[in-house]
Amino acid sequence: MDPAERERINNELVTNGAGMTIISAYPLKAKERGIWQKRLSKNLGLDVPIKFESDENFLGGMEVRFPHTVLKFTWSDQLAELKEVLLDDVHSGS
Repeated sequence: MDPAERERINNELVTNGAGMTIISAYPLKAKERGIWQKRLSKNLGLDVPIKFESDENFLGGMEVRFPHTVLKFTWSDQLAELKEVLLDDVHSGS
């Protein structure tokens, strides 16, 4: 993440005590939640509330939701992107 994007996200998080949500393919254990909390606090330079949820439709991976930004690292998103690229190639005759 570039510094300007990180600064924008940090500003969103400190405004009105906003937090973030981490969504995983399965419920995270307490130790895993602690690791995420520690790493995000270190990387963002902030200690903000984090809500943890799970969504079995993810197949695998994670999604980090900030107040106005979503970072997606899920298999289902990667497969959807690949499908778009493949269909674009088919439709464009490549």
